[in-house]
Amino acid sequence: MPRRYRWCRGRGRGGRGRPCFYRKISKLPKSRGLIPVDPEDSLPQTITSEKDTTNPPIYLYLDELEAMRLVDGENLTQDEAGVLMGISRGSIWRLLQTGRKKLITAIYEKLRILIPFDALEKIDETQSFKI
Repeated sequence: MPRRYRWCRGRGRGGRGRPCFYRKISKLPKSRGLIPVDPEDSLPQTITSEKDTTNPPIYLYLDELEAMRLVDGENLTQDEAGVLMGISRGSIWRLLQTGRKKLITAIYEKLRILIPFDALEKIDETQSFKI
């Protein structure tokens, strides 16, 4: 199931609980997911079969993808990525762990990867987003 960010929307009854910290996403992916392809298949159209619909997809969330893009793709440290995303280094570490685990699971078990865009809000005109 896609992650819901309900704890960030209002303080609820009497303002109890921990305040929300939005995660800044600076670059959105161009696709909403990936579909596995068998090595024997020459065309991606042959992968839509009954066996693909029975396996649940892996949801790779935007904050996990952004953390992997910054640390692995742009070779930033976890501290620098945390500053750019507006969260702590420990949160970056947890996002990297869960995102990498999901990718490895999807690759080895041949599962679809979906990227949900439903919790996204634009925060300024410089194409920055928050979730």
